[in-house]
Amino acid sequence: MGNLVAGFWLLLYRPFAIGNVLTLNTPTGKKTGTVKEFTLGYTRLMTDDGRWIIVPNSIIASNIIIRIK
Repeated sequence: MGNLVAGFWLLLYRPFAIGNVLTLNTPTGKKTGTVKEFTLGYTRLMTDDGRWIIVPNSIIASNIIIRIK
């Protein structure tokens, strides 16, 4: 349920868009990727080396993200 609410919040305020590069703070360190897909439940980022980062929207809405582009 939290991901759905956060998804609506992200749709309303649009802090980032598809194609933006984001840096996220994760438990394993900072991760950077390009936003490729956004749904009400999660956001998918692709790293420079082709790996996917799938982030629940509740995490994106509650953590500091740095938009590079």
